[in-house]
Amino acid sequence: MKKLFFVVMACLAAVGCAADINDNAYKLSSVGQASAVAQGVIVDVRTVSIQGSSGAGSVLGGVAGGVAASTIGRGAGSVLASVGGALAGAFIGGITQNELTKQQALQYIVRLTDGDMINVIQGLNNPLSVGQKVFVLYGKETRLIPDTLPPPESL
Repeated sequence: MKKLFFVVMACLAAVGCAADINDNAYKLSSVGQASAVAQGVIVDVRTVSIQGSSGAGSVLGGVAGGVAASTIGRGAGSVLASVGGALAGAFIGGITQNELTKQQALQYIVRLTDGDMINVIQGLNNPLSVGQKVFVLYGKETRLIPDTLPPPESL
């Protein structure tokens, strides 16, 4: 029974871990890394849904279901119960993780100063608006931040 408790706790811990799409959060490996910066203007923005992942939830749910069901019956009955429990646990774990990791984000279309257009999806915490000038921070995770430079002075 202790084994089942620890398997279930591991499943809950793994399923509850959603990726952080906060545009103010950086990975430790990003510190000290230089990345290219471009300027542009937001031409479109819309809310999008980020679909969760069911990989770890399915695997851990299958393990938990198999361990839980292995206590049912003896011999071939126990094996069949374990297989059925593993399949049911994988299905339920996948659905649970998918729902727990689903998030909302903003999709921005940006016209760069050279005329090219790019698409960037980032979190909801610092919304930007159509017509707003932005810096595009390129890197492993491209981000948009407000362009705070004053306009160039006329000569």
